[in-house]
Amino acid sequence: KDARRRWRHIGDALIELDIYLTARLKADAETKDLAPPLETARAALDAAAAAHEAARMALVTQLALRDMADGEADGALRGLYQALQVSEDRAGGKAGPRTKRVFPKGLRGATDGPVFAQPGVMGIAAGVVANDPDPAVAAHETALQQAADALETANDSYAEAIGATQIAYGQELSARSEWIRQYEKTYGELIVRVGKRKAETFFRKSARTKRSA
Repeated sequence: KDARRRWRHIGDALIELDIYLTARLKADAETKDLAPPLETARAALDAAAAAHEAARMALVTQLALRDMADGEADGALRGLYQALQVSEDRAGGKAGPRTKRVFPKGLRGATDGPVFAQPGVMGIAAGVVANDPDPAVAAHETALQQAADALETANDSYAEAIGATQIAYGQELSARSEWIRQYEKTYGELIVRVGKRKAETFFRKSARTKRSA
């Protein structure tokens, strides 16, 4: 969170520098033709920043859906565990042999493992209980497999959102670097055109910012 705040603060500072310089360039007949390239770089940066923000929000959405699917998958496993306990007349007690076959590490071993691996675990469990001699237990196969499939889909969507966010972040960094390159290039062009002393008046200074605050 702190890193994001610092990043946004840097972004806000760059925007202020851009607005100040662009306004100065456009207000001077001798330099107004230098503004369009800077405006183009700024527009690309704004678009990349917006795309990154949208990707981050989409990532949060996919995380919420993944967590919901994970909770439903855990519920399906608990339902199966309880059915096996009842079937083996072990409700509230130690797991019987059929329960141990499906849950070799216990219920928590099945629900608390890596979320990306859980659909595979559930698929194996569904295959085992499909042949259980107790129809009440075997009936859990469908719900278990459906929950496993839903979680796998949610995992895939979340992984894709992570990738998309990383790509968008990289694109924003590239756009930011290009804006900085154009900003520095504009300074060089100003020196050639109006001289260093006047060129420096086109750029916002921290001391001037404090006096005008």
